[in-house]
Parts: sequence; structure tokens; C-alpha cells
Amino acid sequence: MEITKELNTEQALELFKDNSIMVEDRDVMPVDTAINILGAEAVSFARNIGVERNVYWLGENKSLQYLTKRGFGKAVTYKNIMLHIGNS
Repeated sequence: MEITKELNTEQALELFKDNSIMVEDRDVMPVDTAINILGAEAVSFARNIGVERNVYWLGENKSLQYLTKRGFGKAVTYKNIMLHIGNS
């Protein structure tokens, strides 16, 4: 269900709210969920421009890669710009 139109803040926050899960004391979005919504390129951008490489480790080969709300916002920004300039 990758988005095909630009999102405003309210729409992006609603998507985050509807697709996030709780990890300890905050809501986060699993990377695979974010990829389904925004595409791999947008999520990769968000994870590579700052400290958005978040992983929760449970032990042997059990982990969850996720985006914070801020990281999701970065990915939405990337996707919005790419849609706006016609490159997505």
C-alpha cells in the first residue's frame, strides 16, 4: 500500500498512529511496515541521515528494526519531495 500522493502533517501522523507499536515507553514503526507505506528508498534515506538506525535486541537473532516518529517524519519528507518533483 505504498502511498502515491504527498502527505500533510496530519495525514502522516495518522499513518504513524495507525501503524505503530509500543516498544518500552514509546510508539515506533517497524521498518518493514514503513517500507510498505513509503517505499524502501524513503526509509533508507531516513535511516542513513541521522541516528535513525534503531534496533531493539531480544537476543539470538531476535530483533526489531524500527523508525521513531521523527524518523518516520524524515521518510515522509523524502517521499513527499520525490512525489512533488515527479521522481517516485
